[in-house]
Amino acid sequence: MNDFIENVQPELKDKITDKVTINSFSLICVIGKGSYAEVILARKKDTGKIYALKILKKNKIEAKNQKNNVRAERNILVKHILLLDLYID
Repeated sequence: MNDFIENVQPELKDKITDKVTINSFSLICVIGKGSYAEVILARKKDTGKIYALKILKKNKIEAKNQKNNVRAERNILVKHILLLDLYID
């Protein structure tokens, strides 16, 4: 990743290295709930763009033995739509 950042145009470096957290968003409303996650409609504070954030509950994933399913879903999302990143908090 560091090699990638070094080759990026200087004006974009800060945007790539800025950490995106839940505090980077204004939460608008819940648009879906499941057994171990919920999807929230949110607006990114610095750009105003709208995103759907899927918030996973780690303890429920482990309790329901869903780790492999969550990883498989992430891999599909990475290939087919924009996925900022998967963070574990």
